[in-house]
Amino acid sequence: MKKLIRSAAAVCLTCLLSLLAAGCAGSLDADRQVARIGESIITQQALDTYTALSMYREGYDPSEVDVGQKQQCLEEMVNAEAVCEYYRNNGTEIYDDAYNSGKNAFLEEIQSNEAEFLDQNDISYDDLIRFYRNQFVIGKFFEETRAQYEEDAVAAEAQAYYESHLEDYKVDKEKRLSLILTKKKKQAAGAVQRLDQGEDFATVAREVSVDANSAASGGDLGFFNKQEVRSRFGKGIFVKAVGEYTEEPVKTGDGYAVILITDSHDSGYQPYDEVARDIIYSLYENYNNQRLDDIKSGLSIELAS
Repeated sequence: MKKLIRSAAAVCLTCLLSLLAAGCAGSLDADRQVARIGESIITQQALDTYTALSMYREGYDPSEVDVGQKQQCLEEMVNAEAVCEYYRNNGTEIYDDAYNSGKNAFLEEIQSNEAEFLDQNDISYDDLIRFYRNQFVIGKFFEETRAQYEEDAVAAEAQAYYESHLEDYKVDKEKRLSLILTKKKKQAAGAVQRLDQGEDFATVAREVSVDANSAASGGDLGFFNKQEVRSRFGKGIFVKAVGEYTEEPVKTGDGYAVILITDSHDSGYQPYDEVARDIIYSLYENYNNQRLDDIKSGLSIELAS
């Protein structure tokens, strides 16, 4: 689901696209200032280090980070500094027992398990502390936002949003497919013969299919609409009924396929219960972004141009 409201902070940071693109190429001075929030400064080196650590923790290769990911990390760093300023101004002590215990656990875990990554990317102890602090204060601020709203009122707003945007949740008729993929037509024909003799499709898929991902689950590929099935396997597949399989191997770009229809969903709309959690979370994100924008509007924030 798309975000319901786009944060003004995200809009203002788009002016850094060309700067960040250059940063990705390594052509900027590491000490160059990319942002100032009050008295706090974010340098190119700090942004590069924070981005590498953030992307690595999310399962991405830091060497392949793109401009959008770096922009997202800069926005996160700016937000964290703004939230820290907010807590300082309110006299809120954020470095409490919860912070310290979480920090120590984080440091122990990453220094023990990711020492090679830290060394390769020249990530220091101070870099780790700053990363953890940012994650902590952003999470703390978000939980405070959630606590300001009655759950029943948010649920009612989510229900109203769903009903007024029903077309966003429209789904086409879908069918669930299972696959046996072979390199040669003769092998696929052999699989069809085994199915004709009553053997279980999942068993044959595990033994014969060269598509390792689906073979591990008995050939299951999940649900596809008509256009998706047609573009991948051609005509004549989607019209088959549940329980039917292709009696002749289907030639694909990867070899020869035998397809079984295992389930079917009629066209309609996703039930509210299936999407309610995502809508509610997006609403909380919007409330949180509005709070952040209000805080940042009262701060001196400078972005490099």
